[in-house]
Amino acid sequence: MDLPDIRKLTLEGLRIFNEYVDDSHNGHEWKTLSNLKQKIQEIMHQRNQGEGQNAITASNQIPYRYMTKNEEKYFLEAFHELLNQGIIMWGMAGEPDLYHKRFSVTSYGKKALTEGQVIPHDIDNYLENFRNKVPKLHELAFVYLKESVQCFINRNFIASSILLGVSSEVVFYDLFDTFRTSNLVNSNIKNKCQDLEKKSVLRKNLML
Repeated sequence: MDLPDIRKLTLEGLRIFNEYVDDSHNGHEWKTLSNLKQKIQEIMHQRNQGEGQNAITASNQIPYRYMTKNEEKYFLEAFHELLNQGIIMWGMAGEPDLYHKRFSVTSYGKKALTEGQVIPHDIDNYLENFRNKVPKLHELAFVYLKESVQCFINRNFIASSILLGVSSEVVFYDLFDTFRTSNLVNSNIKNKCQDLEKKSVLRKNLML
């Protein structure tokens, strides 16, 4: 499995752990890195995903599949991405033992994890889902949209909104061109469209 797949499973695991209380006395519900990894390995076994071998488990254990070294690296990478994005944080309120530090889901993370099945923090699947819904989107509009999502997940919301606005402008000009070249539009309106196009500074900057 590659990074996008492991990132998606990491978010699925976090959604499960988000339902557990932070001060749970059940060891398997503790929000630790090893427990989250174990939960992902259980999901991998259930779906027959991953390249590692299935573990030999006792009858009272939930079956799981070992991560390969590459999958474990991707898991750590995905985990630290979510730390940087403010979805999770190290530590837990009232935690007595810093040597066995747990993580917890932030207030922002709790909201993001309950938003829906595909969220911007799962960027590859989020953009793929968007592509499937809007297959004919102009390529330049998609480039700005992708940058907007990158800014959003790093909580640069003003930059994200500006880039999303630019992406919308590209879509507008794409629609404008379709209208302008349509056989259903008379020559008078086409001439007016050409005049508007000449006055568009933004369009020149976008190199459309």
